Amino acid sequence: MPVSSAAADPYATTDTGEPQPDSIPAEYKALTVTLLALLAAYLAPKPGMPWPSWVQGALAGMPRFRTAVIAEVNRLAARLEPLIEHAVAEVVAAAGREAAHDARWSGTLPGVPHGTVESLLDALRAAHPRIVAVLEDTYRSAVQRAATAVGDPTVAIQRTLDDLAARGITGYTDRAGRRWNLETYVETVVRSHYAQAALDTYLQTVGRAGVRFLAVSENKSTHIECRSWEGKNLSID
Repeated sequence: MPVSSAAADPYATTDTGEPQPDSIPAEYKALTVTLLALLAAYLAPKPGMPWPSWVQGALAGMPRFRTAVIAEVNRLAARLEPLIEHAVAEVVAAAGREAAHDARWSGTLPGVPHGTVESLLDALRAAHPRIVAVLEDTYRSAVQRAATAVGDPTVAIQRTLDDLAARGITGYTDRAGRRWNLETYVETVVRSHYAQAALDTYLQTVGRAGVRFLAVSENKSTHIECRSWEGKNLSID
């Protein structure tokens, strides 16, 4: 009785790899776009202003830029909890329905596993200080590039903006030491919490139905620890 990927991930990516609308990853993608626009606006040279004066003004404006970035991040943070509650509830409901169907059971389905919403919320909020740090560093780098540029300084500013747009907000490292950008980090964290919530719900539901043993599906996993259990019958406890 497998937990399908659909049950574990109703708010995944589309066939083209884009986040589904109204999903948590989509919110962070929109935040990245907003912050890029904010960075471009703060770095835009005023027509006719001498470059030494622009550099001084840009450096003086860095605290204001940082405050603006924090405001955008906090705006998203304030919306996260209801988004997570809704998404996790959808995941749990789908997993519960699948388990009930597999076990041929019509009893009461379990609710959201304890601590799931809080755990995901904490994991996402932990990413926020890095967002501010990367935008602040990028702002500083753009000003330094423009101040020392040979030729048109606006080219150096645009190159900095293009670099950030291409690589994303970086600096996120998982337990295995792999480095990700913000969007990949968010999607990975969200998917892992969804999958765990779906699994917990599935097992709890079939347990209520009196199921004591499950067959592990054969997916030809590339992970050796998973592959060694495929095709085996296991007790739930």
